[in-house]
Amino acid sequence: MNKFTIVIFVSTLLLACFSCGELENFGGAVEEFRLFREESIFAIDEAIVSIENGLMNGTDALKWLGRQMDESIQKILVYNVPFILDKLTGEAASVGFCAADFAANRALHYLRQMKAELLTKSLPAPPPPNICQSSINALDLNAPKELRSIMTIYGYDFVRRDSFSVYFVSNLGKSMELQNAIRFQNDYEFTINLSTYEDDTIAAWDYVSIRYHEEELFAISIVQKRVAAKLTETKYISIPKFGLTPPHISGDRDFDDNGPKVVVHARLRHNRKQAYVMIYMLAEETRSDWTRAEGWSDPLYFYTAPEGWHIQRVEGVIDFQNLVNYTDNDITNDFFYTALGQAELVGDAEGDDSGYQTSVVFNFSYLVPIIIEQD
Repeated sequence: MNKFTIVIFVSTLLLACFSCGELENFGGAVEEFRLFREESIFAIDEAIVSIENGLMNGTDALKWLGRQMDESIQKILVYNVPFILDKLTGEAASVGFCAADFAANRALHYLRQMKAELLTKSLPAPPPPNICQSSINALDLNAPKELRSIMTIYGYDFVRRDSFSVYFVSNLGKSMELQNAIRFQNDYEFTINLSTYEDDTIAAWDYVSIRYHEEELFAISIVQKRVAAKLTETKYISIPKFGLTPPHISGDRDFDDNGPKVVVHARLRHNRKQAYVMIYMLAEETRSDWTRAEGWSDPLYFYTAPEGWHIQRVEGVIDFQNLVNYTDNDITNDFFYTALGQAELVGDAEGDDSGYQTSVVFNFSYLVPIIIEQD
């Protein structure tokens, strides 16, 4: 109630008292009005709490309030129960998808205006806009683009349209404003046009943020494209017979019954397209002049991935240390059964050895597990 209304109300009471000669009742009438006002404010607060806590919907709370409030109080208010019920009925017919949400929020707004009138304070500001739903629950980049390039936003009180903005936002807090993307159909509906943005651009963000005066009203998550799992296969590949004669490094070329000390390693590798094996051999005389043969073989390529595929990895052990480690004490060939297969060794032999006869030959029995993946 504004001051002007109070003056009229009090003046009316005063004239009535003069005409009936009962001026002494004026103070009682003013006191009665004050009590009615306090009771009405208390009832309004109860209605507000009931709506906020879900005990009553907006319409039921207003009807209950109408039964609690004195009619004389309601008649002098701009925002009285009959006025609010009429407004709600008319407005709810326009908001469509948001009718249920709208009724509670708008009833609360009108109740607060009624309370402000009774307290003779300034009325609350116009209600802020409210968004209740979007035409899509999430911006799913896996969906056809024509089904997600235009999003429709439903709500109400879209009055200050120049105060709306829309952004792409990352979970790290970065954002990018979408210029000229919003188109208003009416005070209850607008669209966001994403057709000018490529999927690679959208994929750099986590959600769409709709803001009013730079405060977020509504957010729509972005669902990233699912990457189809690439096909993989495991191949078990045999290695053909392969040998190495390591080069002469030092000393004369004859071990002359002085060993040699022999060590053999092997390794399995790939270059994404081909898999290969390499063999290492060391043969070193056990006394002066320390005749020595040592070196790695060139790669033996034993598998090539088919067209449209590449090698992801060689499974299992790829470095085989000390496949053979012994001292040769005679001039006969020696045989060892290793993790890769049978190894035939020549350390010392008749005549010159290093760089000529000293060698290793593998008869591989190990099937190499190779994981290939589709490009």
